[in-house]
Amino acid sequence: MIEDAEKFAEDDNAAKKQIDARNNFDSYVNSITQTLNNSKEELEKKLSEEEMKSLKVAIKEAEDWIHDNSSASKEEFEQRQKDLESLASPLIGKFYGKKNQKDDDEEENPYDL
Repeated sequence: MIEDAEKFAEDDNAAKKQIDARNNFDSYVNSITQTLNNSKEELEKKLSEEEMKSLKVAIKEAEDWIHDNSSASKEEFEQRQKDLESLASPLIGKFYGKKNQKDDDEEENPYDL
């Protein structure tokens, strides 16, 4: 009986880790989608058309993959998230970097027109 309980505990722990990985990936995708939707005009000014397209395609692919693979392993969810991060992070960073740089410049030169 104790052995069964230990086995079920291990199974429960593995299931929790898989669900957490899926939720983390889904949250990351939603976060990028919100950034894209809320800052679309600003993003389009700072990113090339090709960069915007690749970001949108990657988000759509991630959403579809999550929907089609809800029972994928923890490792698969984590790898998919890393893959998306490797594409999205530099682009989002480019957007925020330029946005922050502009804000910094304005603070340093408040009377510059």
